Amino acid sequence: MQDQPTLYGYRASTFTRMALVAADEKELDHSFQSVASWDGYDKDPKFVDLHPFLKVPVLKHQRLKITETLAILTYFDSAFNGPPLAPKDGAEIAKMWEIISTTISYAWPVWVPVLATNRLFNPMAQDETDEGLIKARLPDICKAAEVIGTYLDARSGGFDLADIVVAGALKYATETPEWEHITGASPKLAAWWDRVRCRSTIAKHMPDTDWTQRAKDFAARRI
Repeated sequence: MQDQPTLYGYRASTFTRMALVAADEKELDHSFQSVASWDGYDKDPKFVDLHPFLKVPVLKHQRLKITETLAILTYFDSAFNGPPLAPKDGAEIAKMWEIISTTISYAWPVWVPVLATNRLFNPMAQDETDEGLIKARLPDICKAAEVIGTYLDARSGGFDLADIVVAGALKYATETPEWEHITGASPKLAAWWDRVRCRSTIAKHMPDTDWTQRAKDFAARRI
């Protein structure tokens, strides 16, 4: 339909996953356009001008284009009907954004580019794993988990945008051997994840990855 928003991205992208979960949580009638292979390595040249820094996701709705994930999440929640994705109380709103900001600033850079890239994506692509980097940054990986777990546990509200952002940033870390260290550092984050991972929207858009099959798919594209 004409007024249906379209989300552009690729399925392995942590930020695309956040936007897809938010759209489904809002029960929003929308479409998804893949702009790259599952892993993002092979970009579709038709979409080279979609984002000024060649990132995803991007949202188009009528004449509006939004290029940043947090802006997209906010737009979904404020512009459309459906279950709210933010609390109404001012203090709870502030705490939600504190969790989101902490995740984006301190957790995502070590959970994804450091840990997930080296432990999961590099082996898939037959690239070198930087074991030294993982070891050096493991204290930061665990510290972020401890802080965010404490913040999540202290809330009084229900599922909101903070849960979506943390889940998107954390999911790949749960598929690594270091997850044992992370859960040891933050039992509160581990308990939160055990609850949230069963939510239908999270299970749908942040599923466990068959990395063996993904490696085969990646190799087949290179032949």
